[in-house]
Amino acid sequence: MNGACTIANFHGVMMRLPYLFLMMVCSFLAGAADLPESQTFYNEHISAIIQGKCIACHSAGGQAGNTDLNYLTSSQTNAQQINYDTLKTYIEEDPQEGETVLENARGLNHGGGQQMSSNSAQYADMSTFIDLVNVEKDIDTDSDGVPDDLDNCPNVANADQADSNDDGLGDACIQLFALSEHGDALPDAAGVFKIDVSNLGTPSDIGAVAPTDSGDLVEVVLVSPDLAYVFARDNHALVKINTSTSEVVEEVQLDRAIGPSRGFDIGPNGVLYALLPREAGSSDQTDLVMIHPDSGQTALVRELNNSRFLEALAIDSSGAFYVIDFSTLYTIDVSSGNLIVVGNLGGEIDTLTYASDGYLYAARSGSSRETLYRIDPTNGSMSSVGNSGVNSIVGLSEAEASDSDSDGVIDSNDPFPLDATESIDTDGDGTGNNADTDDDGDGVPDVDDAFPLDAA
Repeated sequence: MNGACTIANFHGVMMRLPYLFLMMVCSFLAGAADLPESQTFYNEHISAIIQGKCIACHSAGGQAGNTDLNYLTSSQTNAQQINYDTLKTYIEEDPQEGETVLENARGLNHGGGQQMSSNSAQYADMSTFIDLVNVEKDIDTDSDGVPDDLDNCPNVANADQADSNDDGLGDACIQLFALSEHGDALPDAAGVFKIDVSNLGTPSDIGAVAPTDSGDLVEVVLVSPDLAYVFARDNHALVKINTSTSEVVEEVQLDRAIGPSRGFDIGPNGVLYALLPREAGSSDQTDLVMIHPDSGQTALVRELNNSRFLEALAIDSSGAFYVIDFSTLYTIDVSSGNLIVVGNLGGEIDTLTYASDGYLYAARSGSSRETLYRIDPTNGSMSSVGNSGVNSIVGLSEAEASDSDSDGVIDSNDPFPLDATESIDTDGDGTGNNADTDDDGDGVPDVDDAFPLDAA
Protein backbone atom coordinates (compact mmCIF):
# COMPACT_ATOMS: atom_id res chain seq x y z
CA MET A 1 0.00 0.00 0.00
CA ASN A 2 1.30 3.45 -0.76
CA GLY A 3 1.28 4.23 2.89
CA ALA A 4 -1.07 7.07 3.84
CA CYS A 5 -3.45 4.75 5.61
CA THR A 6 -3.02 1.22 6.89
CA ILE A 7 -4.68 -0.60 9.73
CA ALA A 8 -1.29 -0.37 11.40
CA ASN A 9 -1.66 3.43 11.54
CA PHE A 10 -4.74 2.96 13.70
CA HIS A 11 -3.20 0.41 16.03
CA GLY A 12 -3.48 2.72 19.02
CA VAL A 13 -7.24 2.95 18.71
CA MET A 14 -7.86 -0.69 17.81
CA MET A 15 -9.35 -1.50 21.15
CA ARG A 16 -11.75 1.47 21.02
CA LEU A 17 -13.18 1.29 17.49
CA PRO A 18 -14.74 -1.69 15.72
CA TYR A 19 -12.26 -3.32 13.40
CA LEU A 20 -14.49 -3.33 10.32
CA PHE A 21 -15.09 0.40 10.69
CA LEU A 22 -11.34 1.00 10.63
CA MET A 23 -11.01 -1.18 7.58
CA MET A 24 -13.62 0.91 5.72
CA VAL A 25 -11.95 4.16 6.79
CA CYS A 26 -8.62 2.97 5.42
CA SER A 27 -10.16 1.82 2.16
CA PHE A 28 -11.84 5.19 1.72
CA LEU A 29 -8.75 7.25 2.49
CA ALA A 30 -6.13 5.20 0.70
CA GLY A 31 -7.84 3.54 -2.24
CA ALA A 32 -6.61 0.27 -3.68
CA ALA A 33 -3.58 -1.30 -2.01
CA ASP A 34 -0.57 -2.67 -3.81
CA LEU A 35 -0.38 -5.41 -1.16
CA PRO A 36 -3.27 -6.99 0.74
CA GLU A 37 -3.80 -5.14 4.02
CA SER A 38 -3.02 -8.35 5.92
CA GLN A 39 0.36 -8.64 4.19
CA THR A 40 1.28 -5.03 4.91
CA PHE A 41 0.37 -5.57 8.57
CA TYR A 42 2.27 -8.88 8.63
CA ASN A 43 5.42 -7.25 7.26
CA GLU A 44 5.24 -4.42 9.79
CA HIS A 45 4.25 -6.36 12.92
CA ILE A 46 3.91 -10.13 12.65
CA SER A 47 7.12 -11.11 10.85
CA ALA A 48 9.18 -10.07 13.88
CA ILE A 49 6.96 -12.15 16.16
CA ILE A 50 7.42 -15.24 13.99
CA GLN A 51 11.19 -14.82 13.98
CA GLY A 52 11.41 -13.98 17.69
CA LYS A 53 8.81 -16.28 19.22
CA CYS A 54 8.06 -19.15 16.85
CA ILE A 55 11.02 -19.98 14.66
CA ALA A 56 12.94 -22.09 17.19
CA CYS A 57 10.26 -24.81 17.15
CA HIS A 58 8.24 -24.12 14.01
CA SER A 59 11.03 -24.68 11.47
CA ALA A 60 12.75 -27.60 9.77
CA GLY A 61 14.28 -29.80 12.49
CA GLY A 62 12.40 -28.00 15.27
CA GLN A 63 10.04 -29.55 17.78
CA ALA A 64 7.04 -28.44 15.71
CA GLY A 65 8.73 -28.69 12.32
CA ASN A 66 6.31 -31.37 11.14
CA THR A 67 3.19 -29.26 11.71
CA ASP A 68 1.35 -27.11 9.18
CA LEU A 69 3.05 -24.05 10.65
CA ASN A 70 6.59 -24.57 9.40
CA TYR A 71 8.47 -21.28 8.89
CA LEU A 72 11.72 -20.14 7.28
CA THR A 73 14.39 -18.20 9.12
CA SER A 74 14.87 -14.57 8.09
CA SER A 75 18.13 -15.41 6.30
CA GLN A 76 16.43 -17.82 3.90
CA THR A 77 15.29 -16.68 0.45
CA ASN A 78 11.90 -14.94 0.36
CA ALA A 79 11.28 -15.92 3.98
CA GLN A 80 8.88 -13.09 4.79
CA GLN A 81 6.59 -13.80 1.82
CA ILE A 82 6.61 -17.56 2.35
CA ASN A 83 5.95 -17.27 6.09
CA TYR A 84 3.08 -14.87 5.45
CA ASP A 85 1.53 -17.30 2.97
CA THR A 86 1.98 -20.20 5.43
CA LEU A 87 0.25 -18.47 8.33
CA LYS A 88 -2.47 -16.91 6.13
CA THR A 89 -3.33 -20.27 4.53
CA TYR A 90 -3.45 -21.96 7.95
CA ILE A 91 -5.96 -19.38 9.22
CA GLU A 92 -8.06 -19.40 6.03
CA GLU A 93 -8.52 -23.15 5.84
CA ASP A 94 -10.51 -23.31 9.09
CA PRO A 95 -11.98 -20.31 10.96
CA GLN A 96 -11.17 -22.06 14.25
CA GLU A 97 -7.45 -22.13 13.47
CA GLY A 98 -7.11 -18.39 14.09
CA GLU A 99 -8.37 -18.91 17.62
CA THR A 100 -6.01 -21.88 17.95
CA VAL A 101 -3.06 -19.61 17.14
CA LEU A 102 -4.11 -17.20 19.90
CA GLU A 103 -4.68 -20.02 22.40
CA ASN A 104 -1.25 -21.47 21.66
CA ALA A 105 0.31 -18.04 22.11
CA ARG A 106 -1.27 -17.91 25.60
CA GLY A 107 0.18 -21.36 26.35
CA LEU A 108 -3.00 -23.43 25.98
CA ASN A 109 -2.33 -26.88 24.46
CA HIS A 110 1.03 -25.63 23.25
CA GLY A 111 4.24 -27.60 23.62
CA GLY A 112 6.22 -24.36 23.55
CA GLY A 113 4.36 -22.90 26.53
CA GLN A 114 3.16 -19.32 26.81
CA GLN A 115 4.74 -16.90 24.34
CA MET A 116 2.50 -13.86 24.89
CA SER A 117 0.12 -12.57 27.51
CA SER A 118 -3.38 -11.71 26.36
CA ASN A 119 -2.89 -8.04 27.27
CA SER A 120 0.41 -7.60 25.40
CA ALA A 121 0.87 -5.50 22.27
CA GLN A 122 2.16 -8.53 20.33
CA TYR A 123 -0.94 -10.53 21.19
CA ALA A 124 -3.13 -7.62 20.00
CA ASP A 125 -1.13 -7.50 16.78
CA MET A 126 -1.62 -11.21 16.17
CA SER A 127 -5.35 -10.88 16.82
CA THR A 128 -5.53 -7.97 14.37
CA PHE A 129 -3.71 -9.97 11.71
CA ILE A 130 -6.14 -12.88 12.09
CA ASP A 131 -9.09 -10.49 11.74
CA LEU A 132 -7.54 -9.03 8.57
CA VAL A 133 -7.10 -12.45 7.00
CA ASN A 134 -10.67 -13.46 7.77
CA VAL A 135 -12.12 -10.20 6.39
CA GLU A 136 -10.07 -10.42 3.19
CA LYS A 137 -11.47 -13.87 2.51
CA ASP A 138 -14.79 -12.22 1.68
CA ILE A 139 -13.49 -9.24 -0.39
CA ASP A 140 -14.36 -9.32 -4.09
CA THR A 141 -12.79 -6.19 -5.61
CA ASP A 142 -13.97 -6.80 -9.18
CA SER A 143 -17.46 -8.07 -8.17
CA ASP A 144 -17.18 -11.20 -10.33
CA GLY A 145 -18.38 -13.56 -7.60
CA VAL A 146 -14.88 -14.89 -6.85
CA PRO A 147 -13.25 -13.67 -3.59
CA ASP A 148 -9.91 -11.91 -4.09
CA ASP A 149 -7.93 -14.59 -2.27
CA LEU A 150 -9.20 -17.18 -4.80
CA ASP A 151 -9.39 -14.90 -7.85
CA ASN A 152 -6.68 -15.36 -10.50
CA CYS A 153 -7.31 -11.79 -11.64
CA PRO A 154 -8.74 -9.87 -8.65
CA ASN A 155 -8.92 -6.44 -10.29
CA VAL A 156 -10.58 -7.47 -13.57
CA ALA A 157 -13.96 -9.26 -13.58
CA ASN A 158 -13.52 -12.83 -14.90
CA ALA A 159 -16.09 -15.15 -13.43
CA ASP A 160 -14.90 -17.97 -15.72
CA GLN A 161 -11.35 -17.73 -14.25
CA ALA A 162 -9.92 -18.66 -17.69
CA ASP A 163 -6.19 -19.40 -17.46
CA SER A 164 -4.98 -20.69 -20.82
CA ASN A 165 -1.49 -21.68 -19.66
CA ASP A 166 -2.40 -22.78 -16.10
CA ASP A 167 0.13 -20.41 -14.50
CA GLY A 168 -2.29 -19.10 -11.86
CA LEU A 169 -2.71 -15.71 -13.57
CA GLY A 170 -6.02 -15.21 -15.34
CA ASP A 171 -6.10 -14.38 -19.04
CA ALA A 172 -8.21 -11.31 -18.24
CA CYS A 173 -5.33 -9.73 -16.37
CA ILE A 174 -3.28 -9.09 -19.49
CA GLN A 175 -3.44 -5.47 -20.57
CA LEU A 176 -1.03 -3.89 -23.02
CA PHE A 177 0.20 -0.41 -23.85
CA ALA A 178 0.33 0.06 -27.60
CA LEU A 179 2.16 2.74 -29.56
CA SER A 180 0.56 3.43 -32.95
CA GLU A 181 2.05 5.26 -35.91
CA HIS A 182 -1.23 7.15 -36.17
CA GLY A 183 -1.88 9.37 -33.17
CA ASP A 184 -3.70 12.39 -34.63
CA ALA A 185 -3.09 15.19 -37.11
CA LEU A 186 -0.02 16.50 -35.27
CA PRO A 187 3.21 16.16 -37.30
CA ASP A 188 5.32 13.19 -36.16
CA ALA A 189 2.77 12.31 -33.46
CA ALA A 190 2.11 8.76 -32.35
CA GLY A 191 -0.91 7.45 -30.50
CA VAL A 192 -0.78 5.69 -27.13
CA PHE A 193 -3.53 3.18 -26.35
CA LYS A 194 -4.33 0.65 -23.64
CA ILE A 195 -5.55 -2.74 -24.87
CA ASP A 196 -7.51 -5.16 -22.69
CA VAL A 197 -6.66 -8.59 -24.11
CA SER A 198 -9.87 -10.06 -22.69
CA ASN A 199 -11.97 -7.34 -24.37
CA LEU A 200 -10.35 -6.58 -27.71
CA GLY A 201 -11.70 -3.99 -30.11
CA THR A 202 -12.37 -1.30 -27.50
CA PRO A 203 -8.94 0.13 -26.62
CA SER A 204 -8.57 3.14 -24.34
CA ASP A 205 -7.16 6.12 -26.23
CA ILE A 206 -4.69 7.77 -23.85
CA GLY A 207 -3.61 10.47 -26.28
CA ALA A 208 -0.97 11.55 -28.77
CA VAL A 209 2.77 11.71 -28.13
CA ALA A 210 4.39 14.61 -29.96
CA PRO A 211 7.86 15.27 -28.53
CA THR A 212 9.78 18.27 -29.81
CA ASP A 213 11.32 17.55 -33.21
CA SER A 214 11.82 13.84 -32.51
CA GLY A 215 9.68 12.17 -35.17
CA ASP A 216 9.29 8.51 -36.16
CA LEU A 217 8.52 7.11 -32.72
CA VAL A 218 9.09 3.39 -32.23
CA GLU A 219 8.55 1.00 -29.31
CA VAL A 220 7.08 1.61 -25.85
CA VAL A 221 8.35 0.19 -22.54
CA LEU A 222 6.38 0.54 -19.31
CA VAL A 223 8.64 1.55 -16.41
CA SER A 224 6.24 2.33 -13.58
CA PRO A 225 2.49 2.79 -13.18
CA ASP A 226 3.01 6.45 -14.18
CA LEU A 227 5.95 6.34 -16.60
CA ALA A 228 6.77 4.77 -19.95
CA TYR A 229 9.59 5.15 -22.45
CA VAL A 230 9.13 5.59 -26.18
CA PHE A 231 12.01 5.94 -28.62
CA ALA A 232 12.51 8.44 -31.46
CA ARG A 233 14.47 6.97 -34.34
CA ASP A 234 15.09 10.22 -36.24
CA ASN A 235 17.04 12.01 -33.52
CA HIS A 236 17.99 8.95 -31.42
CA ALA A 237 16.13 9.99 -28.27
CA LEU A 238 14.54 8.24 -25.31
CA VAL A 239 11.26 10.04 -24.61
CA LYS A 240 9.70 9.68 -21.17
CA ILE A 241 5.91 10.00 -21.11
CA ASN A 242 3.16 10.06 -18.51
CA THR A 243 1.11 6.88 -18.95
CA SER A 244 -2.16 8.57 -17.97
CA THR A 245 -1.95 11.61 -20.27
CA SER A 246 0.75 10.69 -22.86
CA GLU A 247 2.40 14.04 -22.08
CA VAL A 248 6.17 14.20 -22.55
CA VAL A 249 8.04 14.32 -19.25
CA GLU A 250 11.60 14.45 -20.60
CA GLU A 251 13.64 13.71 -23.71
CA VAL A 252 17.07 12.11 -23.32
CA GLN A 253 19.53 11.96 -26.21
CA LEU A 254 21.18 8.55 -26.69
CA ASP A 255 24.90 8.34 -27.47
CA ARG A 256 24.20 5.84 -30.27
CA ALA A 257 21.90 5.85 -33.28
CA ILE A 258 18.56 4.06 -33.37
CA GLY A 259 18.37 2.32 -36.73
CA PRO A 260 16.20 -0.10 -38.68
CA SER A 261 17.56 -2.82 -36.42
CA ARG A 262 16.18 -1.95 -33.01
CA GLY A 263 14.32 -3.17 -29.94
CA PHE A 264 13.97 -2.11 -26.31
CA ASP A 265 12.89 -3.77 -23.06
CA ILE A 266 13.62 -3.81 -19.32
CA GLY A 267 14.94 -7.04 -17.84
CA PRO A 268 14.00 -8.58 -14.48
CA ASN A 269 17.24 -7.07 -13.12
CA GLY A 270 15.78 -3.59 -13.71
CA VAL A 271 18.20 -2.74 -16.54
CA LEU A 272 17.03 -1.14 -19.80
CA TYR A 273 18.38 -3.14 -22.77
CA ALA A 274 18.31 -2.28 -26.46
CA LEU A 275 19.17 -3.59 -29.90
CA LEU A 276 21.07 -0.85 -31.74
CA PRO A 277 23.05 -0.82 -35.00
CA ARG A 278 26.77 -1.36 -34.61
CA GLU A 279 27.33 1.57 -36.91
CA ALA A 280 24.90 4.36 -37.79
CA GLY A 281 22.83 3.31 -40.77
CA SER A 282 23.82 -0.35 -40.56
CA SER A 283 20.95 -2.82 -40.85
CA ASP A 284 22.73 -6.16 -40.60
CA GLN A 285 25.14 -5.66 -37.69
CA THR A 286 23.48 -5.28 -34.32
CA ASP A 287 24.67 -4.84 -30.74
CA LEU A 288 22.87 -5.72 -27.51
CA VAL A 289 23.49 -2.80 -25.16
CA MET A 290 22.42 -1.41 -21.80
CA ILE A 291 21.05 2.14 -21.65
CA HIS A 292 21.24 4.55 -18.73
CA PRO A 293 17.80 6.20 -19.04
CA ASP A 294 18.81 9.47 -17.37
CA SER A 295 22.05 10.15 -19.24
CA GLY A 296 21.45 8.31 -22.51
CA GLN A 297 24.81 6.56 -22.20
CA THR A 298 25.04 3.01 -23.52
CA ALA A 299 27.27 0.08 -22.58
CA LEU A 300 27.94 -2.89 -24.85
CA VAL A 301 26.67 -6.25 -23.64
CA ARG A 302 27.44 -8.32 -26.74
CA GLU A 303 27.95 -7.93 -30.48
CA LEU A 304 25.31 -10.11 -32.15
CA ASN A 305 25.98 -12.45 -35.07
CA ASN A 306 22.93 -11.58 -37.14
CA SER A 307 22.73 -11.44 -40.93
CA ARG A 308 19.53 -9.36 -41.22
CA PHE A 309 18.18 -6.48 -39.20
CA LEU A 310 16.29 -7.37 -36.00
CA GLU A 311 12.89 -5.80 -35.48
CA ALA A 312 11.96 -6.34 -31.84
CA LEU A 313 13.27 -7.29 -28.39
CA ALA A 314 11.43 -8.87 -25.46
CA ILE A 315 12.85 -10.18 -22.18
CA ASP A 316 11.03 -12.82 -20.14
CA SER A 317 10.85 -13.19 -16.37
CA SER A 318 13.97 -15.40 -16.31
CA GLY A 319 16.05 -12.87 -18.23
CA ALA A 320 15.97 -14.67 -21.61
CA PHE A 321 16.19 -12.35 -24.64
CA TYR A 322 13.80 -12.87 -27.58
CA VAL A 323 14.31 -11.14 -30.94
CA ILE A 324 12.62 -11.27 -34.34
CA ASP A 325 14.26 -11.30 -37.77
CA PHE A 326 11.30 -10.56 -40.11
CA SER A 327 9.26 -13.70 -39.34
CA THR A 328 11.62 -15.88 -37.30
CA LEU A 329 11.74 -15.87 -33.50
CA TYR A 330 15.14 -16.31 -31.85
CA THR A 331 16.67 -16.27 -28.40
CA ILE A 332 20.08 -14.69 -27.84
CA ASP A 333 23.03 -16.68 -26.50
CA VAL A 334 24.52 -13.73 -24.64
CA SER A 335 27.82 -15.54 -24.05
CA SER A 336 28.51 -15.83 -27.80
CA GLY A 337 26.18 -13.37 -29.50
CA ASN A 338 24.66 -16.18 -31.56
CA LEU A 339 20.94 -16.27 -32.35
CA ILE A 340 19.16 -19.55 -31.60
CA VAL A 341 16.07 -20.31 -33.68
CA VAL A 342 12.87 -20.86 -31.68
CA GLY A 343 10.49 -21.12 -34.60
CA ASN A 344 9.00 -19.54 -37.71
CA LEU A 345 6.08 -17.22 -36.99
CA GLY A 346 4.48 -17.56 -40.40
CA GLY A 347 4.34 -13.81 -40.99
CA GLU A 348 6.20 -10.55 -40.47
CA ILE A 349 6.18 -9.07 -36.96
CA ASP A 350 7.36 -5.56 -36.03
CA THR A 351 6.98 -5.39 -32.25
CA LEU A 352 7.02 -7.84 -29.37
CA THR A 353 6.50 -7.95 -25.61
CA TYR A 354 6.56 -10.63 -22.91
CA ALA A 355 3.51 -10.78 -20.66
CA SER A 356 2.98 -12.21 -17.19
CA ASP A 357 0.84 -15.06 -18.53
CA GLY A 358 4.03 -16.55 -20.03
CA TYR A 359 3.29 -15.66 -23.66
CA LEU A 360 4.79 -13.17 -26.09
CA TYR A 361 2.37 -10.69 -27.67
CA ALA A 362 3.10 -9.19 -31.07
CA ALA A 363 1.77 -6.89 -33.78
CA ARG A 364 2.56 -5.57 -37.23
CA SER A 365 2.90 -1.98 -38.38
CA GLY A 366 1.34 -0.70 -41.57
CA SER A 367 -2.03 0.62 -42.69
CA SER A 368 -5.11 -1.42 -41.69
CA ARG A 369 -3.07 -3.80 -39.54
CA GLU A 370 -4.86 -4.15 -36.21
CA THR A 371 -4.44 -7.84 -35.36
CA LEU A 372 -2.89 -8.77 -32.02
CA TYR A 373 -0.97 -12.05 -31.94
CA ARG A 374 0.01 -14.43 -29.14
CA ILE A 375 3.26 -16.42 -29.46
CA ASP A 376 4.34 -19.51 -27.52
CA PRO A 377 7.96 -18.70 -26.56
CA THR A 378 8.88 -22.39 -26.43
CA ASN A 379 8.29 -23.12 -30.11
CA GLY A 380 7.35 -19.89 -31.89
CA SER A 381 3.78 -21.02 -32.57
CA MET A 382 1.78 -17.86 -33.31
CA SER A 383 -1.99 -17.41 -33.28
CA SER A 384 -4.34 -14.46 -33.68
CA VAL A 385 -5.89 -13.12 -30.47
CA GLY A 386 -8.19 -10.84 -32.47
CA ASN A 387 -8.62 -7.29 -33.71
CA SER A 388 -7.00 -4.93 -31.20
CA GLY A 389 -8.81 -1.85 -32.48
CA VAL A 390 -5.45 -0.07 -32.83
CA ASN A 391 -4.06 0.52 -36.31
CA SER A 392 -0.37 0.11 -37.23
CA ILE A 393 1.13 -0.80 -33.86
CA VAL A 394 4.87 -0.09 -33.61
CA GLY A 395 5.31 -0.75 -29.88
CA LEU A 396 3.83 -3.02 -27.21
CA SER A 397 4.44 -3.33 -23.47
CA GLU A 398 2.43 -5.06 -20.77
CA ALA A 399 0.43 -2.52 -18.79
CA GLU A 400 1.15 -4.07 -15.40
CA ALA A 401 0.68 -1.59 -12.56
CA SER A 402 1.74 -3.58 -9.50
CA ASP A 403 4.47 -1.81 -7.52
CA SER A 404 4.55 -3.62 -4.18
CA ASP A 405 7.24 -1.46 -2.54
CA SER A 406 5.96 1.83 -4.05
CA ASP A 407 9.38 2.78 -5.40
CA GLY A 408 8.13 3.78 -8.85
CA VAL A 409 9.27 0.56 -10.56
CA ILE A 410 6.71 -2.12 -11.44
CA ASP A 411 7.33 -5.53 -9.90
CA SER A 412 8.19 -7.28 -13.18
CA ASN A 413 11.04 -4.79 -13.74
CA ASP A 414 12.16 -4.74 -10.11
CA PRO A 415 14.64 -7.37 -8.89
CA PHE A 416 13.78 -6.23 -5.34
CA PRO A 417 9.98 -5.79 -5.46
CA LEU A 418 9.63 -5.56 -1.68
CA ASP A 419 12.63 -3.23 -1.12
CA ALA A 420 11.90 0.41 -1.93
CA THR A 421 15.61 1.31 -1.68
CA GLU A 422 16.68 -0.95 -4.59
CA SER A 423 15.38 -1.51 -8.12
CA ILE A 424 18.47 -2.29 -10.26
CA ASP A 425 21.04 -5.10 -10.04
CA THR A 426 23.31 -4.59 -13.05
CA ASP A 427 25.58 -7.57 -12.44
CA GLY A 428 22.83 -9.87 -11.14
CA ASP A 429 24.69 -10.74 -7.96
CA GLY A 430 21.66 -10.28 -5.68
CA THR A 431 22.89 -6.96 -4.24
CA GLY A 432 21.18 -3.83 -5.57
CA ASN A 433 23.24 -1.08 -7.16
CA ASN A 434 22.67 1.30 -4.24
CA ALA A 435 24.33 -1.12 -1.81
CA ASP A 436 26.72 -2.79 -4.25
CA THR A 437 30.24 -1.33 -4.28
CA ASP A 438 30.94 -2.89 -7.70
CA ASP A 439 27.76 -2.51 -9.78
CA ASP A 440 29.05 -4.15 -12.95
CA GLY A 441 30.94 -6.96 -11.19
CA ASP A 442 34.21 -6.35 -13.03
CA GLY A 443 36.35 -6.42 -9.88
CA VAL A 444 36.94 -2.65 -9.91
CA PRO A 445 35.16 -0.77 -7.11
CA ASP A 446 32.69 1.83 -8.38
CA VAL A 447 34.65 4.65 -6.76
CA ASP A 448 37.67 3.74 -8.90
CA ASP A 449 35.77 2.70 -12.04
CA ALA A 450 35.41 5.23 -14.86
CA PHE A 451 32.58 3.04 -16.24
CA PRO A 452 30.87 1.56 -13.14
CA LEU A 453 27.99 0.08 -15.19
CA ASP A 454 30.15 -1.36 -17.98
CA ALA A 455 32.06 -4.55 -17.14
CA ALA A 456 33.84 -4.39 -20.50
